[in-house]
Amino acid sequence: MLFRYAPGRSGAFAEQFLDGFGGSFLQCDAYDGYDRMTEVVRPQGPWTLVHCWSHLRRRFVKLARNSKSPIAEAAIRHIAQLYAIEAMVRGASPDIRLAARKEHSLPMVAALKSWFEKQLSMISSGSTLAEDIRYALNHWQGLTRFLEDGRLELGRVDDWRGGYRFRGVAVGRQLSLSAGASFRTMLRFQSPLVKPGMRISRTRLSLDP
Repeated sequence: MLFRYAPGRSGAFAEQFLDGFGGSFLQCDAYDGYDRMTEVVRPQGPWTLVHCWSHLRRRFVKLARNSKSPIAEAAIRHIAQLYAIEAMVRGASPDIRLAARKEHSLPMVAALKSWFEKQLSMISSGSTLAEDIRYALNHWQGLTRFLEDGRLELGRVDDWRGGYRFRGVAVGRQLSLSAGASFRTMLRFQSPLVKPGMRISRTRLSLDP
């Protein structure tokens, strides 16, 4: 796990940092600054964005807490079913994970998309709920990448309950000489590079073996 400081959230910082990496997939939230990564010219081709279900779920968790929306609560239950399948195959080979996803997750995801579309047609277009559903549908391709490759994750494993494990990192940011933004890249090694005072936004890089 590597933390890398950057003075802003521009996708240019992610592009600069990832220059030279040989991976194909970039797991991230739907921040539009990362869209430029799909146009990067590399020998391996541009990055493929893999959007995180934890970020989507967090939107519905917040809405359910604030408004007691039954639709938001139902969305949380639907997403929880996907995580339950992931828990069953965690640690298994990519082929086994992908087979389980094809058999169990794929029909659930298809049903969830239809359900989202139906709910969207029945609620106020200007509501927060409608905004959250549109967020899901607008990023559906990235959200469903995990159905194509068993190496990919559904989302942050330790973040599915809607909280950040590293939220405490930002506590002392007012004491930092440079309290800008940063992005975090998940690599297949661990590095003690987290420094107090950094504000962390998240980007995950899945490297090809």
